[in-house]
Amino acid sequence: MSMKNFLKQWNPKALKKMSKDDRTDLLYECIPSLVSDYIKKGHQRPDEVTELFNRMEENDKFITNLLRILKTHDEGDPVTPVDLGMATIIADFLAQRHGKLSEEMVESYNKAINKILKKRIKKGVKKTGLEKDLVKELLVVVSEPDAISNPKFMGIYVHRVLNKLYALARETNVTLEADTVKKLFKFLFGKESLNEVAVNVLLEYRDKFSKFNQAQQTVWNTVTQFALDTLEGNEKKEIRDLLEYYCSRRKKNENGGNDRARRIQFAAINAEDYPRLTKAVKKLSDNEELAKYLA
Repeated sequence: MSMKNFLKQWNPKALKKMSKDDRTDLLYECIPSLVSDYIKKGHQRPDEVTELFNRMEENDKFITNLLRILKTHDEGDPVTPVDLGMATIIADFLAQRHGKLSEEMVESYNKAINKILKKRIKKGVKKTGLEKDLVKELLVVVSEPDAISNPKFMGIYVHRVLNKLYALARETNVTLEADTVKKLFKFLFGKESLNEVAVNVLLEYRDKFSKFNQAQQTVWNTVTQFALDTLEGNEKKEIRDLLEYYCSRRKKNENGGNDRARRIQFAAINAEDYPRLTKAVKKLSDNEELAKYLA
């Protein structure tokens, strides 16, 4: 059932005629499609998202029935667990509507996030060594690798995670090692996606750096090291392919009138630290069209 159809059925008038079990069953059946539509099409359908958030805000039936579903699963009922992406919907909802909600409702929705992500948070802490609260903050952005609905959206998700890290650094002065960043991105995006994550990290616009405090700049530099280390770890042909992909992305932005200085200048990287990467940059720079994006 699509988000649009769910909204037609989940309305105040219809809900009054439903029993508690009927409401719970309807929500449970619709969660997978709600998550799918929200992640894949939500940015194209802002009116539907607004209406969904209205339903989540206007009374407590949505959260009450969601918590009922989660409690049933906690008690061992062999039902399919709630889609992890539901935590992302709730987090975005809270970010937008927090000021309009009662403390009780905010607490209930946060309780739902904790229950949905409980096992994933535990695994993230074990895999990364990071604090539970930090892992949770990042999982509501990308709950699991499969949450990325289309590979072409990878850059969007990478930059959302980066922005969350910068925000956390500003608020908590969190510090990270490059190896920890690798573990974190491997956990969030999957091992097979690390090269693409690294390229998207390097595509980040540099102008925000000057606005950062010291803690944020430290995170920025550590993430840069992760990205360069990741590219350097490939064979020379793969490095060239990744650099050509980087250039193609910049060319596309340029054609759209939106290209400007990125995180690093490849021509200025340390040859001793990154010999393979340096050689690949030098070779590709023989092509004038590519050279301007690598300089």
